[in-house]
This record gives sequence, structure tokens and C-alpha cells, in this order.
Amino acid sequence: MSDPAAFWNIASLESKKRIQDVLFPEGLVYDFDSGFEPPVLSKSYLLIEDIVKQNAKNPSMVAASGLEPPTPGL
Repeated sequence: MSDPAAFWNIASLESKKRIQDVLFPEGLVYDFDSGFEPPVLSKSYLLIEDIVKQNAKNPSMVAASGLEPPTPGL
């Protein structure tokens, strides 16, 4: 999901529902007068955000895919 907006545009309705369930475990709350309430993000998504921020702060970290050569044929 390197481009979430593009993925969202081509995803099926079922995929979109699953993504929302994973990202927003308490759902999304909408009020007609005030709009969307701030969402509660899943802990796993917040962890991924933290990892990405740490990698940006320490660019010398090696991505897991760079530790060893990939297996041929995969």
C-alpha cells in the first residue's frame, strides 16, 4: 500500500470495508452538523507509522528486504 489513495480508488467495496475495519476498530462517526469525529486508529497502524518515522530519522537503517539476497524464483 505504497499509494493508499490509488489503492482505494481501485479496491472493491468489500476490500474498502475490510480496510476500514482494520484501520478504525471503533468505526467512523459522522455528525451531520459537525462532520466526522476524530477517528481512533488501530494500534497496528500506529505502530507502522512509528516505524516509518524512525526509518526517516535514521536513514542508515536497512530495510528487511535488503539484508540478504532474495530467493531465486520468488
